[in-house]
Amino acid sequence: MKLRSPRRFLVITIVAVLAYSLGWSNLISVRQIKVKSDDPTIVSQLESRLNEAPTIVRIGEPLARVDKRQIVTRLKTFLWVKDVSVSRNIATRVVSITVVPRTPLARIEDPANPSLKRYLAADLSLFSVADSATNSLNGTTGAQLPILTLATPDRAALADVKILIEKLREKSLAPVTIRAIDRAQLASTLVINGRKVDVSWGSVKDLPLKIEIANKLMSLPENLKIKSIDVTEPTSPIVR
Repeated sequence: MKLRSPRRFLVITIVAVLAYSLGWSNLISVRQIKVKSDDPTIVSQLESRLNEAPTIVRIGEPLARVDKRQIVTRLKTFLWVKDVSVSRNIATRVVSITVVPRTPLARIEDPANPSLKRYLAADLSLFSVADSATNSLNGTTGAQLPILTLATPDRAALADVKILIEKLREKSLAPVTIRAIDRAQLASTLVINGRKVDVSWGSVKDLPLKIEIANKLMSLPENLKIKSIDVTEPTSPIVR
């Protein structure tokens, strides 16, 4: 037992020294803070937000004391940010930050504040960004999205809007506008061969069939000048 005590003391001392070195000293300090993105605009936005006072991560501070939760919380103040992951590499002493943007399905324009754009995200959340941040959106810019008119931000109605957009995209149909009065009254404006056609879908019930019927009606030679189609009842479509 007498031989073990010095060894135990030595082990405890080594552990304490290592813990101090990793957590408090500058022996293993932050050498680089790397924000991962191919878009320099996004990198600039995120770095600026990280550098706001009080600073939560900086070059030279002990790597182990970098608070990943604070970084995540700070960057999620950007409404277009869906998720943030932070890693610390002891070997390279690099703090790596990766941001997952929200994927927008449609944009909602507010005439009272045209510089602030609202969006419907793929997770059915509604979020807003300024014009300067639209390039941060995942996979698209605001101008490429359909304009959505909502009577009410009911989650079930938003889920139906998502279904409509996705089913139309499957058929290579890109809606210019979508109107959702309620779940039983969905409509959209499509551009077919350079002409706009308003389509009333009703609900999303039998939506694949409704899209197929609308597609066939728009392709008929006698319907080249039609302006609207109603497939609320797919067995009795109305063309005007």
